[in-house]
Amino acid sequence: NPYRKGEELPPFWRNGLPDLRREYKAICAYLGCFVQSASAIDTVDHFVAKRGLGRKEAYSWGNFRFACARMNARKGVRAVIDPFTLQDGWFELVFLSIAVFVRAAPHLRQDQREAVDRAIDRLRLNDDKCVEERTTYWADYQNGDIAFDYLKRFCPFVALEAARQGRLLAKDSATTPAQIRAWLDS
Repeated sequence: NPYRKGEELPPFWRNGLPDLRREYKAICAYLGCFVQSASAIDTVDHFVAKRGLGRKEAYSWGNFRFACARMNARKGVRAVIDPFTLQDGWFELVFLSIAVFVRAAPHLRQDQREAVDRAIDRLRLNDDKCVEERTTYWADYQNGDIAFDYLKRFCPFVALEAARQGRLLAKDSATTPAQIRAWLDS
């Protein structure tokens, strides 16, 4: 990175966007839903912001996260939980409202709970648009309009939570969160 502090960095990271999209299966790292390539904008998020100390990491693949433009803009330069450090069960989806909360689990330390809560607030994961997106996928699955594999592919956070909470339809009830996680990690 030959650029000095204060200089605008050329956005060479955009060249890696197709590869990043493929590696993330086009799932936004922060929203947990598929980013449509024709109707939404997918972006490279710099987990550690390009400003300040993050300039050293501006072109580092390990600092890139695939994100929809809405989540990337909301995150901005602020720190949130790194999606790579999250463990299953830190976030909980309340199916009655399709809202996301910090999971009340004994394995979460207080600092982890606070970090999850800050991420929910900063990313506004419970705003009308986010809730509507999760609600649409969940309702379509519940009504039989989409198969479980479609739910898993396009809204894996909802699929994971449905499996964890035992809310899958009878024909899909043998699916475990570990199987969904393995698919995501493949």
